[in-house]
Amino acid sequence: MAHQAHAIPWHTLADHLKFTPNNSRYLDITNLYPRCKPDQGKQLQHFARVFASVLTEYSVVERRKYAAEYTAPEDSEVIISDTTAKNIEKVMREYTKAKIKQDPDAEKDPLRPRKRTIEPWIDSSTYNDCHPCDSLLETDELLRTLILYGEMDTVFRIACHPQVRLTKMWRQGNRFAFDIEGYGLCELKETALLAYICLNVFHLKPELYDPIMRARMLSRKATQNESMVSPEMYDYRRTAAYQRMLVYCTGIGYSYPHYGAHKIPHREFFGVPHGMYINRTQWRTPCPTDPVIYGRAHLNALTNKNFPHQYVPGKSDIPVVIALFRKCGLPPEIALQILDLAEYIPRGRLYIRDDPLHLDNAEELKKYLGYCWKLLVRIDMTLKANGQWLDWESEVADAVYKLFGQAYPKMSEVVVDYGTERQDVAERRARRRFV
Repeated sequence: MAHQAHAIPWHTLADHLKFTPNNSRYLDITNLYPRCKPDQGKQLQHFARVFASVLTEYSVVERRKYAAEYTAPEDSEVIISDTTAKNIEKVMREYTKAKIKQDPDAEKDPLRPRKRTIEPWIDSSTYNDCHPCDSLLETDELLRTLILYGEMDTVFRIACHPQVRLTKMWRQGNRFAFDIEGYGLCELKETALLAYICLNVFHLKPELYDPIMRARMLSRKATQNESMVSPEMYDYRRTAAYQRMLVYCTGIGYSYPHYGAHKIPHREFFGVPHGMYINRTQWRTPCPTDPVIYGRAHLNALTNKNFPHQYVPGKSDIPVVIALFRKCGLPPEIALQILDLAEYIPRGRLYIRDDPLHLDNAEELKKYLGYCWKLLVRIDMTLKANGQWLDWESEVADAVYKLFGQAYPKMSEVVVDYGTERQDVAERRARRRFV
């Protein structure tokens, strides 16, 4: 069952998408494609509208768990406590590795005293240079890390300060002389939303991951004399949607590859080490000249050629290797020592690696989808605490288009809305609508 299936009409979305392997219309790309039913636009817009409504309701309920009002911190007041600093230390050390090499003192305390005050957030809200400084990017990383760990009391105090403008930190790539791909609070929203929608939709296509359901589907096609490709092609991991989502959520960027706090939970779930993929995701209809075209090859072909270990072990590999050592006459204790010396360490939370929809991974998948949902709720609460809002209906429509849309058959359009729902949001907004 898909996550939030009692409230979100996942079947409405899934029923309008058809698995098409090696689609000759689209550069032989394998993906879920819109069926172009007469009522497609209304049905898909209904899905986006209900999704947005349910998320907003959850946000209101979750917000009641915290204090009704927060006091804006003083300039030198410590707002990140020692307990909070300890909770987020693991992720902080991960994205500050490059800085620690240059500054050994940073290893002792990656969260310096000034970073615990409101000053960095005010600086980020007023920074107008055309080139980002390290402190700006670190503040960006810190905000996402606090939300990842659910340190919402701290986040709400930051957001309620009158000089803090989270819209300045929403999409960092639009602020500078060159695009900083993968940075800004919007990236935390983007990765969580894409992964959440992608995996929930494929969960409703069991023939693409369950061998029994796949066999039934192939038998039915054979009975009806329908054209078929090899059974191996009926695999959600070969689709452009899944591959784009996976690389986008776990791959490193070009500008600052050591940053990317928002990707760490996704890497831990999928079992993708840092540097295994390089994010070259293009959210548009691909063309033959693109360096990487998702949905035309196995995931192995997307692995970074400079990645040192082409094979990454999973939890299910350890018993197999130990059994091989036992056949050679080695006791388990010696086998474990050999695995430790060889750094043969399982990656990820999945028992069956590289296959999150495998039936043996059902429990971990449920936890992961629940966590992605929590992140979306936290982002909504954070923006509202800062006097901002997010058009979730448009965000959901855009995510669906990025995963499954094509220029033809037409699935949606972008309309420019000059109206504002809040007077403090003066910039024009582009909203995606299904047609």
